[in-house]
This record gives sequence, C-alpha cells and structure tokens, in this order.
Amino acid sequence: MRFSFRIRSPERDETTDEFRFEAILRAIRKEIAGVEKESAGLRARCEAARCSASFAFEALDYENSVEMETRIRSLSETLLQGERRLEELERQLRFLNQLEAEVLDFRSDAFAIRHPALNSRIASSLPNR
Repeated sequence: MRFSFRIRSPERDETTDEFRFEAILRAIRKEIAGVEKESAGLRARCEAARCSASFAFEALDYENSVEMETRIRSLSETLLQGERRLEELERQLRFLNQLEAEVLDFRSDAFAIRHPALNSRIASSLPNR
C-alpha cells in the first residue's frame, strides 16, 4: 500500500505566511494607534482638570465653602484616576510595541530560514563593523 500526500509549494506557503504576518501587524498597529489616541485625549482632559483644580484651590482662599472643597476633592480623585489610566495605557503601549518588534523579528527570521543563500549574500554585502 502506498501513502502519499500533497503539500503546497514553498512560494504559496511564503505568500500565506506573509499575509498572516501583515494581518497581525495591521491589528497591532491599529491598537497602538487606538492607545495613542486615547492617551492623547486623556492627557488633554487631565490638563484641563488640573487647571480647573488650580483655579478652584485658589478660589478657596477667598471663598471657603463646603461646595468648593467638595469640588476640589472630586477633581483630585478624577485626576488620580486619569493618571492611573495613563500609566495603564503606557504599559499597554510598551507591550504592543514589543509585540510588533517580535512579529517583525519572527518574520525576518522566517525569511532568512527560507532564503539562506539570499540572506548570506545580503549579510556579506554589509560593511564590517
């Protein structure tokens, strides 16, 4: 009894892999842009809240009221929440940037494995360090 199976051509495998890597990179880059946009908007809102808190604190010298103290406490808590969120967004951004670099490195390594002759020609054409 004879067993055989067919596999795709290396060119088709390479094309499939490249489409896969590009889809992953597009998704990562989309999320990076989303995190950056959220971060920029939140930074602007935090800055506006800081200004508002500053004016409220200054007004407290002239108008010592429970209402003003409550507003200052509320603004302070809002600022703390905003700062915590900004820290989380920075953490996410670092992760996504690392993930993008890993995908790019993996793709580069896959190319080098598939094309060892081309890879060695490219490496030999680079200046020595």
